[in-house]
Amino acid sequence: MLNNIFNVLAATVSMAVFTFLVGYIPLYIKLDPAYLSLASVASMGLLVSTALAVVIPEGIETVWEASKANGEDHIRAIGVLLLAGFVLMYVLDNLGSIPYIGEVFEKFYKNENGRSDQQSKLSPSTIFKSIFSSSITLGLIIHAITDGISLGTSFTRMSGFQLMFYFSLLAHKLPTSISLVTILIKENYSYSIIPFHLGLFALASPITSFVTYLALSMGTTDPLAVGYLLLFSGGTFIYVVIHVILDINTTGDHAEKGMPMPQSEDTSQFSEFTITEEDEENEEILIRAKSNSLDGYQLLASLIGMSIPIIFGLLLEH
Repeated sequence: MLNNIFNVLAATVSMAVFTFLVGYIPLYIKLDPAYLSLASVASMGLLVSTALAVVIPEGIETVWEASKANGEDHIRAIGVLLLAGFVLMYVLDNLGSIPYIGEVFEKFYKNENGRSDQQSKLSPSTIFKSIFSSSITLGLIIHAITDGISLGTSFTRMSGFQLMFYFSLLAHKLPTSISLVTILIKENYSYSIIPFHLGLFALASPITSFVTYLALSMGTTDPLAVGYLLLFSGGTFIYVVIHVILDINTTGDHAEKGMPMPQSEDTSQFSEFTITEEDEENEEILIRAKSNSLDGYQLLASLIGMSIPIIFGLLLEH
């Protein structure tokens, strides 16, 4: 038990350190957006294979074995959990489209925009306001937390599965950390404030993964619960993969113009509040981001559409 905890602690600490150090690079070296885009595409490929060939099959196998052991049928839960993970990321990605929430975020970002002219004095309140005024930072932290829960769940499985999941997630986080810092620099955040944003992002997944592992290990680990979590995380991965592919197809010309090419979850989290209209290049990105986002009614309609097959399936069972 103690040996496993030490291994998990070493893995999570190394993830935090590598993510922070790699993300720090743009503060000193200007990176070619084309190479950053290539790294993002490569990490997307890793996520595709990890989700479809590792995480989801492992979750299905775990649920199937648990179903045979307790004599109950949990197979239908597989699709529901995959959809639940997908819907969670989908809602978070379009949270700014919800009328009341979107207005709150917009007012907050305008009042506490965290720009460098407001950051001359470093204090806990200044750092706090800066982080909560950045939609890109908040969106990435939320996504990192879900990744951490998935990683913590994987630590309860066999060692080969752990390593595959760990390195795939790490390979995805490294270019994302570079994108985060690059975008914050583009938005004129102070160089003394950016490391705090990066630090929170770097710590989010390791902390939540370690806590998840402890929670699962201290009690009697229910294979069914582990399988459910794996399937849920598989659903979140499917959404990320789809969105990354869409962003690659629709924003590839950004790199040609010398602008940083963000990953899907980097700028999609409340994207209409991420980019300012203070210069011509950013204004063009803002218009495109708004045109690609859903409004509140579209979001609701799509969620209803997603729920209809589940509801019909439950009704047909009875």
